[in-house]
Amino acid sequence: MMLKNKLFAYILFAINALIFSGCDLANPPEDIPAYIHIKDYTLTTDPIKEGTSANKITDAWLYVGNSFLGAFELPTTVPSLEKGMKEAIIMAGVKENGISTTHVPYPFYQSYKTIIDLKETKVDTIKPVWKYKEETRFPWIEDFEGSAISIENNTLVGSTTDFRVTTSTDSAFEGNSALAATLDKNHTYFECITKNAYQMPRGKAVWLELNYKTEVPVEVGVQSIGAAGNAHLFVAGMKPSANWNKIYINLTTTVSYEPQTQVFRIYIAAFNEGNGGRILIDNIKLLNLE
Repeated sequence: MMLKNKLFAYILFAINALIFSGCDLANPPEDIPAYIHIKDYTLTTDPIKEGTSANKITDAWLYVGNSFLGAFELPTTVPSLEKGMKEAIIMAGVKENGISTTHVPYPFYQSYKTIIDLKETKVDTIKPVWKYKEETRFPWIEDFEGSAISIENNTLVGSTTDFRVTTSTDSAFEGNSALAATLDKNHTYFECITKNAYQMPRGKAVWLELNYKTEVPVEVGVQSIGAAGNAHLFVAGMKPSANWNKIYINLTTTVSYEPQTQVFRIYIAAFNEGNGGRILIDNIKLLNLE
């Protein structure tokens, strides 16, 4: 009888061991992540060659070790299962053409790289310092601060209002000057265009940056200069904004697939669709990769 009881106890123990072992296999212990916090960042520029450092970086595209952790709106705290000394690579992201659903890594900002020591539950704070890539070229920069302005009213297309360079610091985004134009019932269309045409490479990134503050919708595009004539090609629009805003406009597809030419002028235009209003533009940059 005692032998049977011992045998029964052994069998019961074995069954319990199997049950609990199965539970462990079905629910293995979870890895405890480390955390990476990104809040503050800096964009450094050469003001003479690269213009303003004012920017609208919205995202961090994060790589740790050999893993892409994702794109995250700033500020962010990201969990990582990587542990130990790892290289973190952070790419600066922007909203392409100002569209809130179109987040892309900006092709002209150099990735920020650093080494971090990842430990369970520990939060590592990274403050990226971004700058323009060495292969970035700036064919056109206009901040409206000089006496020679590189943009003109385009009366050939029926522009009924002229811009002026305002010298009021209250009207400029930075410095003392900005482009200003006003639409009303007697001035229903505004267009300005670069005085020069620019050679834009096919198959390489070509973008336009600018700051704006406007009471009416504004559009930006390129005018192709070809043997068969000039054509306006719309690229992006800007909605009214009571505060100064920045937009990154992707010209790459437009200029790469224009069959007639690789030479373009940049235009900015607006229609009076209601009560009119004022348009302010500052810090325009045309960029391309070499």
